[in-house]
Amino acid sequence: AISVCRFDLLSRQTSHDLLFGIALAFPCLYALGCGGTMFAGEHETDTYQTLRALPLKSSQILAGKLTTTVVALMLMTVTLWISSILFARRGVIIPEISVCMSYLVPALELLAWGMFFSLKLQRPLGAVVLGCLTAALIGFFLLNILWQAFFASSHFPTDEYVAVLPWRAVLALFVLAVDVWLA
Repeated sequence: AISVCRFDLLSRQTSHDLLFGIALAFPCLYALGCGGTMFAGEHETDTYQTLRALPLKSSQILAGKLTTTVVALMLMTVTLWISSILFARRGVIIPEISVCMSYLVPALELLAWGMFFSLKLQRPLGAVVLGCLTAALIGFFLLNILWQAFFASSHFPTDEYVAVLPWRAVLALFVLAVDVWLA
């Protein structure tokens, strides 16, 4: 009886972690998809010239696209996070709030790099693939370089992953600024 109860607790914890991981991964994938298709989709479907012919400034079009993406991303994150808690029948755990917020930085990175490659390549699939690879590689190398430079260690524990998030956010904001300039 003890082993059955123990297995039930482990499976409940595992299912909650799985639901929580999915709830955090989907907004990142959504941000990547939005960034990668933001302008490349217009070029691929030949609606870019029609969009440019509208009596709107390009900054207004960009602001509309970014606002829609960010609002949808936030709503999706909150909705999926709450859904994962309800489906797992478990209360809110305070560390999950910080984990949830830490996933917004990778979502911002994926949006910024996807948008950058969307502007440069004009092909959605290429923009999404290169945006994902670039965000992952830069995040990994930035994490390793900063960790070794400031903490003088060849390996890093997962807890310190959060310590590098501000640097990654600054880089993502810089790439978004370049995106705005290019658009």
